[in-house]
Amino acid sequence: MTAVTACAAALVLTSAPDTGAAAAAPLGAGLFPTSWYEAPVIRERPSWLPADLSRDATVILVPGTSDFTEVTGDDIVGGSSAVGGDQYERTVSIGFYDPNDPQVRFVDYPQAFGFVVGDTTLNLVGTGTYNDSVDAGTVAGLAAAEAAWAAQGKTGTIILNGYSQSVPVAMNVAYLLHQKSLAGDPDAIPDADVVVINGADTRFPNTGIESVFPSIIDGVYTNGPRDESATGDIRVISYCVRGDAVCGLGNPLAHPFATLFYLGPGATIHGQKGDLVNQYDVISQTQVGATTYVVLDGGNPWGIFLRSMGIPVPTAFDDALDELVPVPMPGERSTVNGVDIPTPRELQVQIAAKLGLPVPVTDPDAMAAAGQTWKAPPLTTTPRTTTPITTSANTTGRAATTTTTPVTTTDRQSLGDVLSGLATIAVGSTTVTGSSAPAPAPSSTGDDAPASTSATSAVTSATPAS
Repeated sequence: MTAVTACAAALVLTSAPDTGAAAAAPLGAGLFPTSWYEAPVIRERPSWLPADLSRDATVILVPGTSDFTEVTGDDIVGGSSAVGGDQYERTVSIGFYDPNDPQVRFVDYPQAFGFVVGDTTLNLVGTGTYNDSVDAGTVAGLAAAEAAWAAQGKTGTIILNGYSQSVPVAMNVAYLLHQKSLAGDPDAIPDADVVVINGADTRFPNTGIESVFPSIIDGVYTNGPRDESATGDIRVISYCVRGDAVCGLGNPLAHPFATLFYLGPGATIHGQKGDLVNQYDVISQTQVGATTYVVLDGGNPWGIFLRSMGIPVPTAFDDALDELVPVPMPGERSTVNGVDIPTPRELQVQIAAKLGLPVPVTDPDAMAAAGQTWKAPPLTTTPRTTTPITTSANTTGRAATTTTTPVTTTDRQSLGDVLSGLATIAVGSTTVTGSSAPAPAPSSTGDDAPASTSATSAVTSATPAS
């Protein structure tokens, strides 16, 4: 598998926290210190989140890729949601919004990952391209935020919450809300009343996959790093775990071996460990305008990966491997002998500028910066029906679909588990399927079975976890 394919696989992944699936006993249980094993999930509001964050607030929770996991709760508007269970588990359930117990509204959108080759859309997860999925989520997220603001009497706080693919959705909504405020819209939500909480932003500065990977694949065009001023005075808190292959990707032009070496375990961190962030140390906290970037450290990615399989690993292993093959630090520029090395996407931008060519972008803030206008797709709400992985003829758009072999999953095994394994194979390690102790997350797309949808097509949630 090429590194490009592995990067695409990593981008698909969003975490699926453990929900009690049977786990094998850890190797050598009782023979080694507990620190050699993966620690249990901790429920506690992270120190890097404001204490008053969720007072008089509504959380607009945007699910990540293929998060068609049902969830119920007293804090959920309507009592339940057919989507977003995994994102709920990695945020609400581990104390992000404690102790105020705010209302939670879910954004239902395609959550798809596909791209276009010639006249065909290849649907890796769901139906439709990644870029189209984000656009549809942006429209749905904006509607959800404005509905919540009206429902709470236009007072309090609206919290936009995203992870991986849903970070662009949340940030696009924040950008559009800020633009409405700038335009003097009397119904606009003031910047001071909006907060964004992001995990594993694809556009994390310097090391986000959209900041590193060039914008060359139709349907997965990348938008580059963010301009923090584009969301005005809206508070943004963006966290990334060291080694995460989506927000902490290495620069292959500066450190090709380290980038590839950590890609597999980095996909595991991204895809399976989203509910473990309260275990991790804060190693960096940087303020840029109204945005705070937080970098967390849970150990060397290979140490995290091995412990997730129930293999006892001393912390000295992590330290030694860190020295031998330094882990890319989220948010930092790549240098070689003190010389700054541009990312592949930065090289693309430089070359395109010299040739007078545009670099494709799709997010509304990136399009505005390029002098283009973002066109919102229609907001649609449709019933969900089970759909298999497909390829779509693209001769007259991206709607015609030809059904191929269905993929079904149970016990929260998802297409993401397969993709995580493929990303791991890319660096020559062992594919992981199912759960192993001590209680690793059994899914890796953040999501359950790959249900599919588009802005105008119907989908349903896959079979929920028991």
